[in-house]
Amino acid sequence: MKDKIEIFKYDNIDDNFISIIELHKSLISFTKLNNRLIYFDENFPVYFRKVIQESKSDYIMISLVNENFAGFIHLKSYEDTVFLNNICLIDSYKGKGIGKKLLYKSLSILEPSNFRFLALDVFKSNELALSWYNKIGLKEVKETKWKQILLKNSKQIIKDLNKISYKFDTNGFYSLYFENAKIGTIIKKETLLLHDFSHIEKIKNINLTVITNQYIPLSSGVYYETIDLESSIRMKGLLKNIVASLINQ
Repeated sequence: MKDKIEIFKYDNIDDNFISIIELHKSLISFTKLNNRLIYFDENFPVYFRKVIQESKSDYIMISLVNENFAGFIHLKSYEDTVFLNNICLIDSYKGKGIGKKLLYKSLSILEPSNFRFLALDVFKSNELALSWYNKIGLKEVKETKWKQILLKNSKQIIKDLNKISYKFDTNGFYSLYFENAKIGTIIKKETLLLHDFSHIEKIKNINLTVITNQYIPLSSGVYYETIDLESSIRMKGLLKNIVASLINQ
């Protein structure tokens, strides 16, 4: 009997919500960033619930196969671009063309004529996904390095420590601030995801694993060493060409 495949917008929290949260983690589990990004933080379900229920620029679609949850896609629109935040299927539903149908149906609902580009980030180690995205018309435009930062022993004087504070950001994540500027997100009370490398010298005594995908100046090597963790590839393509490719596959 032919499988019954349903794809629809997910805007009401139901029993599938927990499965969606867990699938986010599987997107990272094969990398050295496992347990280190916001998907693993205890606040992520609260944050993602708000995205589903309140955001006007985020679109979450799910797929059911024979009424069983199979996977989800998260798209975000801005200006002339649709950004593919995530697309993920449960392992038992991969390789059956469901991902292609999920992407095509989701883009169709967004009315591709309203946008010019589709963009996304994909880990370089995810060779299968990279190959598929190339096949449907996306091209690599930028590579970003994820690194762990290790402090070297030094007698550098640390200034402005009194301006460092910890508080919750507007999305509910416990974060590190310098004055009123957020410089990092704390994940599971174990990892500091550093967003602003210019303040790196202010956090030398913090007892957290520090990772970043920000540009690291060569001069920082005097005080810091880095360990390569992963590379992220930004891909971009004309939306109309990608939709046509999905139709023809």
